[in-house]
Amino acid sequence: MPFYQTDPALAAAGERLIDDSLAECPGVPREAIAVTWIVHPEPPRHRLAAPWSPAPRGFGWRGDVPIYPASVVKLFHMVAMFGWRDAGLLTFDAEDRRALKAMIGISSNDATAYIVDRLTEAPDGGPLAPEALALWEYRRGSLDRYFQAWGWPELAGSRVCHKTYDEGCYGREALYRGRAGMNLLSTDGVARMVYALAAQAVMSPALSQEMFAIMARDLRRDGPERSQAENQVDEFLGQDLPEGTLWWSKAGWTSSVRHDAGHLELPDGRAATLAVFTTGGELSRRTDVLPAFGRNAVRLLRELPMA
Repeated sequence: MPFYQTDPALAAAGERLIDDSLAECPGVPREAIAVTWIVHPEPPRHRLAAPWSPAPRGFGWRGDVPIYPASVVKLFHMVAMFGWRDAGLLTFDAEDRRALKAMIGISSNDATAYIVDRLTEAPDGGPLAPEALALWEYRRGSLDRYFQAWGWPELAGSRVCHKTYDEGCYGREALYRGRAGMNLLSTDGVARMVYALAAQAVMSPALSQEMFAIMARDLRRDGPERSQAENQVDEFLGQDLPEGTLWWSKAGWTSSVRHDAGHLELPDGRAATLAVFTTGGELSRRTDVLPAFGRNAVRLLRELPMA
């Protein structure tokens, strides 16, 4: 069972979210998307005095299917970095903070490589002798073991141990990826992580807030974020969110997938967490699908009764 609970009204709204969004994007099959949508009567991050609910209201379509997450995996690399820090395994310095900001803010693959190396002490390089390679693979696998220890069912079958690359990997990284398989995450797993960060329920509230702040997006049309040619708002879920909306997110795209996941808070206090993955070479080039889901999620959220 997923971490969210679905009631009839929300199930109907979730079906409309998919139907209405795909109606705006002809030619997109349902089997090529995965969706997890969590709704909140008020922003979870503002309920500091109330206990976080581990079973919010939600809806999923193929939400439990592990899919190659592209750069959405960087969200988990960020959480691991704070987890290592919280456990006393490393102390952040200026370069760590600069890399975290670049990895999430502009989806830098160079920053991601730096962070994965910091976490695992298993850097890229040429082939290794069997014994040395086994040690290297064990160190790199620490990322997967860390999240498996959380015991979240939504992370079953997930893999987050690999770096992201502009073209592809070589040497020991290629050998390891060939044996271990590609990174994998489900929209349920990603949505649960985003929701937990929004609810300040990952590690301490202070660390959750610090991580969540790194994910903040500036939705202003004339803002610095959207002035970048490749930003994570335009052509993604945040593109058409209404004025005054607060939005925290992490997108990912390659030649075969286009994904986004984030948390929004509307000026009236309604809030939602939304993760949408789309797969296939044609869909990776479609810039209309994710904005349609973002628009319709807000419209349908406003139609749902406040709990």
